[in-house]
Amino acid sequence: MTVLLGATMLLPGIMDYAVANPDWQAFVLSAVVTTLIGGALTLACMRARAAQLGIRQAFLLTVLAWVALPFFATLPFMIGAPGLNFVDAFFESVSAMTTTGATIFDDLNVQPPGILLWRMLLHWIGGIGIVVFAIIFMPTLAIGGMQLFRIESIDPAEKLFPRVTHFATSLSSIYIALTLLCAIGFGATGMNAFDAICHAMSTMATGGFSNYDSSFTGFSPASQYVAMIFMVAASLPFVRYVQFVNSGPNAFRRDPQIGAFFAVLIVLSLILVIARMSAAGRWDEETFRLATFNLISIQTGTGFTTANYGAWDTLSIAIIFLSGLIGGCGGSTCCSIKIFRYQILMRALGQELRRLRYPNGSFALRYAGRRIDQSVAQSVLIFFFVFALSLMIITILLALTGMDVTSAFSGAVAALACVGPALGEVIGPSGNYEPLSNASKLVLCGAMLLGRLEIMGVLVLLTPIFWRR
Repeated sequence: MTVLLGATMLLPGIMDYAVANPDWQAFVLSAVVTTLIGGALTLACMRARAAQLGIRQAFLLTVLAWVALPFFATLPFMIGAPGLNFVDAFFESVSAMTTTGATIFDDLNVQPPGILLWRMLLHWIGGIGIVVFAIIFMPTLAIGGMQLFRIESIDPAEKLFPRVTHFATSLSSIYIALTLLCAIGFGATGMNAFDAICHAMSTMATGGFSNYDSSFTGFSPASQYVAMIFMVAASLPFVRYVQFVNSGPNAFRRDPQIGAFFAVLIVLSLILVIARMSAAGRWDEETFRLATFNLISIQTGTGFTTANYGAWDTLSIAIIFLSGLIGGCGGSTCCSIKIFRYQILMRALGQELRRLRYPNGSFALRYAGRRIDQSVAQSVLIFFFVFALSLMIITILLALTGMDVTSAFSGAVAALACVGPALGEVIGPSGNYEPLSNASKLVLCGAMLLGRLEIMGVLVLLTPIFWRR
């Protein structure tokens, strides 16, 4: 993975070289350093005995990959034109690869094209990385109820994909195809080729990085509608796209989380549109578009903005903010809590209420038409508890670094849910994270990694029993 990351650094280097920007040298040097270190590790392990990847190794590999790759990704930011210090460069890299979209740049309009492309490439790599992780690794690791999707992902009983590599290749092909379609859509609605490609990568990764300080504000209404479509597309389970190609549209219809996702999105959009039109006294297309775009962007965890929603009325701010805690579907590039966990929580609540009413009754917990084990509900309940506990601890830590309560709490939510923009004048939709202290940025880096790896994937490494033989 490190070698591949080093090779990817050559792409923005080529871009800078093509426009005669001297920053290409920083990318070449970073690529050489990264590739040599990754290559040395590869050669050192070539004689190692091949073994099946166990649960312990899977946890460790996942966490180390998401820490090590952002570490190497900092090199172009530090050596190149931005000249960032390590903390800022690491923050930007972690934010990019976790597809959070929080940035420390306040001068994107003057950055070299290579740096802009590098940020988007990190987004795009992080997006496909989390899809593969969520569909192949997380069901096996039984993180936060993801074992629910074990049979549908790589269980040999389905005989759809006998090899994991074949399955990962199919996922990647769908991801690339959707990215190309998104870029074509952006190009057809007025973006230049470079902006179209960059924003397509950011959109499909539900990341939220833009080439401009004003995010999506400067693009045409048509481009904003294209972004809405593909932000929603990226929020659906990618395994369903693969199954759609192989067996038709029934793959989408039989997944209950997809219907619930659209239902929540539509209801919240209608409430927000009515609230905004009533508050603004304008019943027009622009008000509808601003409300819908920003809601979709925050709920999907993308983080693009077309308005400073922090200055909206209280009801609108509350809807936008809370939508970031909902997220998209399991097995998508979205982060946050995700729709299916709310569904399992409500089903478990209903089961418990029926048990209280009929103590001698037997009630099965069902999802997607099949009976699920009680351990799934327990795993989901634990996830909700740990998410809330983590949110409280991160908020306290950010407050201790000097942040005000609003910024600390909203920043903790934005980082843990990998949304990007928070609330307040500093880190709100019209601001950025550059003014924060190094301590605040490091806490937020930890929160982004914790949220992207579904919390339990990181916390398990901190338990002594994990390391016992």
